[in-house]
Amino acid sequence: MLSLLSHRNDSETPDWFELSADVGRNRPNRRPDLIRIESLLANEGDAELRAGDGPTGRWSQTLDTAIRRFQKRSGLKADGWLKPGGPTIEALRDRQAPAFAGFDVPTPDEVDAHHAALANGDAPSIMFAAPASALRPIGDLPTLRAPDRESNASQLDWLDAHQVGLGEVPAQLARYVSDLGSIGVAQARDFVEQFAARWPGERDLLVDGILDRLDPGGQTAFLGAPRLKGQPFGTFVEGGRRPAPVARDALDRYDERLPDELARRTLELRKGEEVGGAKMLAAANDTEHDEAQDGDASNDPQEAQVEPPQSRPQPPELLSPTPDRQIRKDGQGDGAYGVSRDGGTRKHNGIDLVAPPGTQITSPVDGKIGPTFDPYRGIPGKEGKLKAIRIETNDGHRVEVFYVDIDGKNLERGAPISKGDPLGTAQDLSLVYPPNANGPMTNHVHLQIQKDGQYIDPTPLLRSRK
Repeated sequence: MLSLLSHRNDSETPDWFELSADVGRNRPNRRPDLIRIESLLANEGDAELRAGDGPTGRWSQTLDTAIRRFQKRSGLKADGWLKPGGPTIEALRDRQAPAFAGFDVPTPDEVDAHHAALANGDAPSIMFAAPASALRPIGDLPTLRAPDRESNASQLDWLDAHQVGLGEVPAQLARYVSDLGSIGVAQARDFVEQFAARWPGERDLLVDGILDRLDPGGQTAFLGAPRLKGQPFGTFVEGGRRPAPVARDALDRYDERLPDELARRTLELRKGEEVGGAKMLAAANDTEHDEAQDGDASNDPQEAQVEPPQSRPQPPELLSPTPDRQIRKDGQGDGAYGVSRDGGTRKHNGIDLVAPPGTQITSPVDGKIGPTFDPYRGIPGKEGKLKAIRIETNDGHRVEVFYVDIDGKNLERGAPISKGDPLGTAQDLSLVYPPNANGPMTNHVHLQIQKDGQYIDPTPLLRSRK
């Protein structure tokens, strides 16, 4: 792997594994510590630096998920919390110390300079991506059956409809390779080919995610040749030379090119660094609230929402699609926004509003009818049983309502729709979620809203339709 950490100093080995304070939800989250953790977890395959062009030194929900993923697969308490000298950082030391020996840790200013260079179209100063991995021809690879190719296409359709990123897809494809032999290799490679045809710029991100989860033998089986090697993620480039200092106005221009929320956090952090640690600490934690729960990731508090800048379209007010605004909470889980799903590996992107089967469901917003789709397309046992619909507002927000028996006669794609107009009736979720040892799941519809691929908490936007 390549990295952002490539300034080598053999006379002194900086300690990548010495944290100055705790890292985790509602912890100090000092930037030098976060740069370390992002890079170390990227080399473990639990974090992805390519998507953000390298470490940022910023706390995020994505980093929280990566920490918990590493803890869980390492047999540690998956609480998303690293303490100086604690079991998680020591587990990382045991696995990564040889690879990072002799490489300096980039400072926050050097990381900012790296991102400023990329924003200006210049070469990076920190390595953050593995060498491109080509899929070489494999002569005796079996021909994939048409249903298997169609299954891959269905999963890609689902990813496209939901805009949720890769998630567990690389891990799933790695299991195909390791568990199913040559037919699994064929299916994984076909998925990559179809994926690259849709999103060519993201192809290496997917391939690296698969390779990071395979042992060397599995990597060779998948690629048709051994994987290329590079430096660990997080080290400086250009023969170990530290990048030249970047003028403050250049960094400020870079901030203007960031997504609004990240730019705001960056500026607040810099202001805090000028006046002292207390303000820096407050800014570092401005996306989280409530104390982290000990142990069980399913008890995570909801993620705090940041009010978008006035220069961007404000989220629309949402009229409840159900007669009541009651959010589901039962033995099978909590339907609030931001709560944990799949053992803490992801967060709930919307809210679950209680609706018995047959309840009339109405449009939450004014806009036009978007696609109707199967929220579980490509998922065995669930595919074809439930429906969802998207409504697109004039300012680019996407509002989606899941688990609705769509009134197809009156909902033609592209047609205008008004807030409160009927969409259909609530479906019976016992078709997909039967009762288990914790009892039945309360029937509901799922409501989510996003803008430019970023999910927004619908809760404060929701108004009663009574």
